[in-house]
Amino acid sequence: MEQLTTLAAAQDGSVRASTGETAKQRALSAALRTDHMRPIADIAKLKLRGTPEFIKLRMPAGNARGVPLVTSALGMAEAASVHAEVLKANGCRPNFLDELRTAAAAVAKSVDGRNKHRKDRAGSTRALIAEERRARTALRVLDATVRPQLGDDEKLLGQWKAVLKVRRKRVVPTPVTTAAPEEPRQSAAA
Repeated sequence: MEQLTTLAAAQDGSVRASTGETAKQRALSAALRTDHMRPIADIAKLKLRGTPEFIKLRMPAGNARGVPLVTSALGMAEAASVHAEVLKANGCRPNFLDELRTAAAAVAKSVDGRNKHRKDRAGSTRALIAEERRARTALRVLDATVRPQLGDDEKLLGQWKAVLKVRRKRVVPTPVTTAAPEEPRQSAAA
C-alpha cells in the first residue's frame, strides 16, 4: 500500500509540476516574443528589408511554441549579429543579442523541465498499472483459496465478493481541440 501511495503521489506531483512549467513556459515565450524578438523584427522592417538576413529577422508564426520558437529566436540572433550596429543605432539595447539568447535558453530550459515532468508522470502511471495487475493476480489466487473455505454460506460469499470488488477509475482523456460542442439534434417527430 505504501508503494501505491508513493507512486500516486509522484504521479500527482508530476502532473502539477508539468502544469506549472507549462504556465511558466507561456510567460517566458511571451517575453521572448515581445521583449526581445519584436523590437528586432520591427527595426529590420524599417532598416534592413534589402539584406539577405531580413527573412531571418522577421517574427515567427504566432503559433510557434517550444522548440520551434527557440530555434527561430536563435536564428534571429545569428542574423541580427551581422547587423548589430544598425539595430543598436535604431533602438535595440547594447546587449540585446545576449538578452535574446538568454531568453531563448530560458524557454528551452522550461521545455526540457516540462518534458521531464511528463516523462516522470508516465513512469509513475506505468508503475501503478503494473502494481494493479499484480494486486489483481494476487486477489485471484487468494479467491481460489478462500472460496472453497466459505462453502455454501451465502452471506459470507456475498461479503467476500464485495471485498474482492476493486473498482477501476476510468479516465476520460480531455479533448485536445477547443471546438464548440455539437448541438443536440432534434428528432424528426418534434
